[in-house]
Amino acid sequence: MENNLKEKPLNTPHDLIVDILEKSYDNKSKSIRNNAIKNMKFNVPQGQFCCLVGPSGCGKTTLLNLLSGLDENLNGIIKYQDGSIPKDWPIGYMFQEPRLMPWLSVKQNVTIVTQQTSEEIELSENLINEMGLSKYMDSFPSELSGGMQRRVAIARAFVNKPKILLLDEPFISLDETVGNLLRQMLLKLWEQQKTTVIFVTHDLREAIYLSDRILFLSKGPSRIIHDFNININRPRKLNDKELDSLRIELISNHPEILSGKI
Repeated sequence: MENNLKEKPLNTPHDLIVDILEKSYDNKSKSIRNNAIKNMKFNVPQGQFCCLVGPSGCGKTTLLNLLSGLDENLNGIIKYQDGSIPKDWPIGYMFQEPRLMPWLSVKQNVTIVTQQTSEEIELSENLINEMGLSKYMDSFPSELSGGMQRRVAIARAFVNKPKILLLDEPFISLDETVGNLLRQMLLKLWEQQKTTVIFVTHDLREAIYLSDRILFLSKGPSRIIHDFNININRPRKLNDKELDSLRIELISNHPEILSGKI
């Protein structure tokens, strides 16, 4: 397998640095603290597409909330090489559900996260067109299928040209045909903007198809137990035998990781 990805310079100002000693919560009785993440340390080069794979409840969503700055309560550091922190960054966040405002049109749902300058409005229209939704610019979410709603969510995630894009299993409930189409659309926009992507998934095939690199997480308290680079040329095909061979190899070589036993 050869890798045709361009080499990225080490320690650029926009490399993401994560060094979490501990992230914990009070339990319901507040008598003890529950550790969600412990001793998690990794860097992500600017423009890299990185997938997080791990068992349910291992802290993947917690990590995304920390990376986004929605949760700033941690013992550790999340920053860029230039010293900036999450709340200073333009961030895109896509959830398992589209989370569109039902009273807003497609165009309004995309522009809502912007300052609505003429440049941003033009970009939003271009992104909606890229998503194949030009005829639905003034439609409301209730008039769209589930897959179309997720196209709107993808456009919204990219419209502010995010420094980092966080995706929490955004295609989990879609059928294979629609999910594959949206994965291709996501990759097209990523290749245009080259933003840093952190993508959570349980689907190893999806992770191999999309990413430059997979970080495997342990069961809670979560930590990195395997860091794996995907050395397969782009563009990739979903039915490529090389992708499936790599998936089988990973499952064979690391059954304990993928079963969530550690």
